[in-house]
Amino acid sequence: FKQAIVDSTPHIYTSGLALSPEQSHFALVKKQKFQHLFSLESGNIKTWIQSALVIDVGRDVLCICYSPNGEHVVSGCGNGLLRLWDAKTGKALRDLQKHTAAVRSVAYSPCGKFICSGSYDQTVTIWDAKTGK
Repeated sequence: FKQAIVDSTPHIYTSGLALSPEQSHFALVKKQKFQHLFSLESGNIKTWIQSALVIDVGRDVLCICYSPNGEHVVSGCGNGLLRLWDAKTGKALRDLQKHTAAVRSVAYSPCGKFICSGSYDQTVTIWDAKTGK
């Protein structure tokens, strides 16, 4: 069945093909094979837009949230760790560790003073965003 699967999987990608940047590897390889697909008349970009910043967390990230003022990012990981980052530089500012299982959700309070995290350890923790306690 391998060849049948290989031949039939393009339908999964064709919807994304029309929106892919014209010079992306994906478009250059696949558009030749599917020339009669719909395409955008305007607004298509030539290449992928560069990310403003990539933060290498060094472990699996399950959730993230920007602070309301945009200065910080908090990430929740599979090992129960939350980490606070400087959103402009990507520098790690502090680790928050109380969960004993993966952190599944994280959010800032609207005022930005608190961070709330939920975990597979069946707990919700409310943290002081400034002190991490």
